[in-house]
Amino acid sequence: MELKADLKDGILRQLSGKIDVLINGKRCPQVGTICMDQMMVDVEGVDCKVGDEVVILGSQGEERIEVSELAEKSGEVVTSFGCHFSDRLPKVYIKNNKKFKLIDYTQGYTEYF
Repeated sequence: MELKADLKDGILRQLSGKIDVLINGKRCPQVGTICMDQMMVDVEGVDCKVGDEVVILGSQGEERIEVSELAEKSGEVVTSFGCHFSDRLPKVYIKNNKKFKLIDYTQGYTEYF
C-alpha cells in the first residue's frame, strides 16, 4: 500500500525499512525507501482499504507506536525527534487518555472534542 506520508512530512529516510505503521489496529512494516512523496507499507494479512486511518505515531486498537521508538530507530534523541513533523500532518492532542483537540493546518481548522 502506498502512503502519502514521506520526507516532506518528517518521516526520515534513515527510517526506511525500520518502522511500522498501524492500520486497523495491526502493525504493518514500512518497506523500501521512504521517498519525497510517498512510502510503501506491507499490508499482507490486514483487511484494509483506501481511506482507512493510518497511524505513524500514536495508538490504534491495542497497538501503540511511541516517539521514543521512532527516535531510537533513527538514531536521534526523543526530545528533538518531534521537530521533524511538518504542518501537513494533522495534530491530535490527547488529555486524560481522550482526544480533545485536532488541528489540521492544510484544511485550516481546529476541532475540539
